[in-house]
Amino acid sequence: MSSPFRVLLSAAVLLALTGCQTMPTATYETEKFDSAGIYSRNYAFPSATACEAARRTLLSQGYVISAYNSTQIDARKNFQPLANAHVQIAFRVVCADDGVAGKATSMFVNAMEDRYTLKKVNTAASLGVGALGSVSLPFSSSDDSLVKVGSETISAGHFYESFFDLVGKFLGTRRDEIPPSVEQSAVREPITHSSQQPSQPAAVAPAPAPAAVAVPVTPEPVPTPSATPTPQTTGPATNPVVLPAQ
Repeated sequence: MSSPFRVLLSAAVLLALTGCQTMPTATYETEKFDSAGIYSRNYAFPSATACEAARRTLLSQGYVISAYNSTQIDARKNFQPLANAHVQIAFRVVCADDGVAGKATSMFVNAMEDRYTLKKVNTAASLGVGALGSVSLPFSSSDDSLVKVGSETISAGHFYESFFDLVGKFLGTRRDEIPPSVEQSAVREPITHSSQQPSQPAAVAPAPAPAAVAVPVTPEPVPTPSATPTPQTTGPATNPVVLPAQ
């Protein structure tokens, strides 16, 4: 068999083997954006009420709430299927208002599974010497630590279906146990905006002064000057003259 023929035969065999191999499907090709998603449900309740029902659903199943407000919930739950394996599920709920009045809610959820394994980490002791640098000593220790080995979004439909069913029970049969939200219970007075200045209250006319009553004036008596006694002039006292008897 000539050498060129062998080269052509080898190339043909290589192409055949390459065509028989199955190429792995890219992850993004499995994503489907359609309306029949397993991660959302609609409820005829305000968002604050729906999120409160979701919070109680997670608490009833042993989840620890790490963050919560009227529109979003973050919760976690830990599992240990094996002695050297650890699994954590991170659950997130987002409630979005639907409609003008906000009386309906679209609830979106997703759960992520993080996997950890227990591994030993060896550490060696070292001693630093100024002139010689670092000197390793024959003493070592091993510590156990959890190392993250994988993370994946849970896509099982029955997992989310059971969650939405329990949320519906809290909103239905246990509706009276869920207090109304602050936004729904607060009484709001309508506010009217106007470009005109507020009218001033009409001025109250002062009451008329009472008519003057004529009071007769009695003339005051004029004091009559009293007669001033005229002082009598008295001379110096004189002794009586006694005439001698004849």
